[in-house]
Amino acid sequence: GVNPDGVGRIARAGFELLRRSKHASLVNVASILAVRGLRPFTAYSATKGAVAALTRGIAVEYAPFGIRVNTL
Repeated sequence: GVNPDGVGRIARAGFELLRRSKHASLVNVASILAVRGLRPFTAYSATKGAVAALTRGIAVEYAPFGIRVNTL
């Protein structure tokens, strides 16, 4: 839960600061394993996939405030 939980916590905690900025951007770090699985890394891939999905949701939610949200 560290990967998606961390993204959610940072997004929530930083929202007011980001909203006040004129050029706000939030960049979350995923992994190529978010879209490609490798046998010994199934759980890691799932958490990074969750980060990518959560980032898309946050991007839609924060767009009306001029905050860009992307995944690297």
